[in-house]
Amino acid sequence: MLYKYFKYGLLLLSLATISMGCSSKEDSAPASGESLVISGSLNAAASNKLFSKSLLALSSQSIDVSELEIYGLAFSDPPEVQTVELESDGSFTLTFSSAAAGAPISLIFRYKSTSAKAGEQVGVVKFVDDSEKDIDGDSSSSSSIALSGTVSLGNLNINDDGEVEVPVTQISSNIANKEVDSSSGFNFTGNWIFKEFDKTLPSGYSQVCAANDNNCNGPAVDMPIHLVRIDGKKYNADSTCQAAANNETFDADSDTCGGTTGSEDKYMIQVWQSETARTTCGGLLGFKNEAAKAYANIDFSSSGVTEGEFTWSAGFTDGWKATNATSSHDQYNCGPAQVTDSNNKKYQGWKCTDTSGDYQINLEGGCVDANNQPVHVTDWENITPDNCNSAAVTGLTGYQENTCVYTNEDPDGAGGELSAMNFTCKHIYGQFDSDDSPDTDNSFDWSDVESNPIVANGANCSSITANTDEKIIAQLQCYADYLWQQNLENDDSKCIRRVELNWGATDPNEFVLKSNGPPRAMTLFVLSKFNYDSSSSGYFEDGDVYYRGIQTGDSWTNCKVKENFRMTFKKRDSSTLVGEMVQEMVLLDTGKEACVAAKESSDNELEIGSSKSLMLLKKQ
Repeated sequence: MLYKYFKYGLLLLSLATISMGCSSKEDSAPASGESLVISGSLNAAASNKLFSKSLLALSSQSIDVSELEIYGLAFSDPPEVQTVELESDGSFTLTFSSAAAGAPISLIFRYKSTSAKAGEQVGVVKFVDDSEKDIDGDSSSSSSIALSGTVSLGNLNINDDGEVEVPVTQISSNIANKEVDSSSGFNFTGNWIFKEFDKTLPSGYSQVCAANDNNCNGPAVDMPIHLVRIDGKKYNADSTCQAAANNETFDADSDTCGGTTGSEDKYMIQVWQSETARTTCGGLLGFKNEAAKAYANIDFSSSGVTEGEFTWSAGFTDGWKATNATSSHDQYNCGPAQVTDSNNKKYQGWKCTDTSGDYQINLEGGCVDANNQPVHVTDWENITPDNCNSAAVTGLTGYQENTCVYTNEDPDGAGGELSAMNFTCKHIYGQFDSDDSPDTDNSFDWSDVESNPIVANGANCSSITANTDEKIIAQLQCYADYLWQQNLENDDSKCIRRVELNWGATDPNEFVLKSNGPPRAMTLFVLSKFNYDSSSSGYFEDGDVYYRGIQTGDSWTNCKVKENFRMTFKKRDSSTLVGEMVQEMVLLDTGKEACVAAKESSDNELEIGSSKSLMLLKKQ
């Protein structure tokens, strides 16, 4: 749980598996010309009802295993791709050439080319090692593995997260040597820039983004990064320390992790925006060594890198709120709200309050076409309904559900993906007096809201009178907006704390999402445990869950998403790495029509989707 996200501009770039070469140790491999075969069987009964990442949205569905294929990629140079369809009983035999031995291999189950859902992913194979720990203390797992010979994965099941777990103990005899000492393993520390891949791309892969393409999600040509490998030793925590780590009660500020330091080399990787950015943040580990011992079972005391969390630049409260922050617009007394009906169903909404305390709430809604399929409307200003009607909402006293019918209207405007069509939009709203009773005399005054912003354009965010939860959140939003407007996220002359935000939070304590570990800097894209999985390969991978908001008429809907990522590097020579990046953003809120519609729209407002790209990295 040491940190992960690789950000380019305002776009999130996901990293993961890294393959590096140069070890004096030799791996066993198939005899010359002998194929490397991976076999197994996907349990048809267990997979008949599962949570799938099909369409990149977790949803319960039935799957016929005979409609699936297994797709495998061996990250040799050039990469080798193999696919084979599953038999009716779920069994498969996937054959690679002998060149795949020792190269990281990743496997996914997906719909085969003749299926109506061709290419949709239903499960990714994860290799789980209970003897090793991630930085967050969980069992180590990877979506790639280097093999020295033919293996059987046995009987497999897809779990609720769309993952197929394979214990490494089941295939340990044919795992390529993964113990790489610090003197023989390729040390990737240095400054690098991205370049286009110079060989034929495998099916389904793309190049890196063009230089200066801000609409492309990923690294771009000539984008610089600074890589740092930090060396440690395997740490054998005693039972007291391990129990505290497992229960997440270990406190590195006050606790000492008992145990012994072993001889096996272990590693961490940092990926910075630049070497300057690292220097600005003090060149530190980013955490205390006792935390690494407890949670990752690694001792970095002999790494030569000073332990400790980063020290944030002066002028930032809590590491991210600029003390001189100003509002970029008139900010009204409006903000997120949550309403619960008599059946305990929760609704998200947007609440505006006038100076008398009367208020209006617009709750989440959505639009559907004649076939009840979600429609993503973005051009609200230029569409006109044929008619609208309202009806009281059962279980929500004082609220009305407004239904508007649109005929031959274009939901996304000229130049959009959609054309003129018929659709219906619904949303729930209510007006209330200051005592929370329904506003029967229409006393709520919107013009009063507009005339009395809680902070004016150009005024200091600190000037907001933060005496209620709503105004505290408004002030936090003001600080966050300033951070983005001033592009401070990419300023390598400042060390600013990275924060993931929940703009739909109604509790100020939930506006900044809890970090999965010690705080990291804006300019630190990745801080993670690094594992060599053979003498010429290694990996780091992870993901996170956060929120994205979309407009739904007069309100906003908060959509929960999950990011997964993996990246692979392979040493070609002393100044060139071949890289593979796999990035996936999954929608978790599949029960919200507006979120589903946004996911399926051409403008991809939620950035839902998956991508695979190949690239070169050139050392500078």
